[in-house]
Amino acid sequence: MAANKTGTVTLAATELPATVNAEFAIFNPVATLPESNLCFFLVFREITPGKWTPVYKSEIKRPEGGAFKWNQCQLGSTDLCGDNIENPIKFEFFKSVPSGKHKLIDSVDTLTMG
Repeated sequence: MAANKTGTVTLAATELPATVNAEFAIFNPVATLPESNLCFFLVFREITPGKWTPVYKSEIKRPEGGAFKWNQCQLGSTDLCGDNIENPIKFEFFKSVPSGKHKLIDSVDTLTMG
């Protein structure tokens, strides 16, 4: 992030009972970002160390009450981490720009399913 700007990201997740299909990860993303314009995020899976591939793009939202509250997303666990729940998952947050040259605001790449 730029100097003197901070933000927080909260990913609420619910552990499902064993009787429910555990092949999916369900996220309720909320972020406080140093932006008041339209923003979106991408979710990436690490395919080899340091090499990422996108698996999800959120809708574009404006902040509500100071925070971005995106729709719940449901992603297949193999889409996120393959066969290893310790593989990292990365979220990148962008300011949406009409020209298509979106501005990266920040990223989080220390998440795993494990």
